[in-house]
Amino acid sequence: MFLAVIIPVYLTTEEHRRNTAATVESLHTSHPHRIFLLVNRGEGYEKELDAIRARRGDEAELVFNHEPQCVAATWNQGLALAAAAGVDRCLILNNDIVLKRNCPDRLLAFADRHPEFILVSGVGHHDLATLENAPEQEDWNLGADYSCFLTGPDLVREMGPFDDNFRPAYFEDLDMHRRIFLSGRRTASFGGARFYHHTARTTAGDPALRATGDANFARNLAYYTRKWGGPPREEKFTVPFGG
Repeated sequence: MFLAVIIPVYLTTEEHRRNTAATVESLHTSHPHRIFLLVNRGEGYEKELDAIRARRGDEAELVFNHEPQCVAATWNQGLALAAAAGVDRCLILNNDIVLKRNCPDRLLAFADRHPEFILVSGVGHHDLATLENAPEQEDWNLGADYSCFLTGPDLVREMGPFDDNFRPAYFEDLDMHRRIFLSGRRTASFGGARFYHHTARTTAGDPALRATGDANFARNLAYYTRKWGGPPREEKFTVPFGG
């Protein structure tokens, strides 16, 4: 099993740097892997980012995007790099999460046992201090958490790319979920793979994102509603924009 780990990086503050470093450092797996750090913002932190990469040696690669990309475009970029590298699976992480040590391998094993799911995720734990002791259930639920998800490099071929009209973030995950559901495939979250998420810390730590957050949310919700004929859980269209 050859694994790609895709981490979009938005880094404009010291808190962002700490969280990114913690995400990378928390990654442990018994499988051969390649880490792609896809940097959308990192001006002034180039040395710090290279230090984060260097701690993982040759298994990690930094990719600096000349212009900031939305989350959807960066996920597409990572999946394309993973496909070119010939990987079997892709683990896509926010740069503000911490993985329980066995989370990647537990999630990979779950995906192997359940090929009916095109995309699977871990389940968040509420407390970083007790993460390593977080209970691990063998149960699963339909639907996935897109802050820590595992899929194949052929997701784009089967479902199309993540829609990069959702900018810079919000609703790109629900849009993909809608398309997967309409295709007859399913996603799942597995209670045996745990992680901690510093929720909304990227936005909260950046004044520009914080100032535009509500407007971005509203604009993307309006686009989703136009695309699917209603907001999430109230969609009317079975094809985008009603065909």
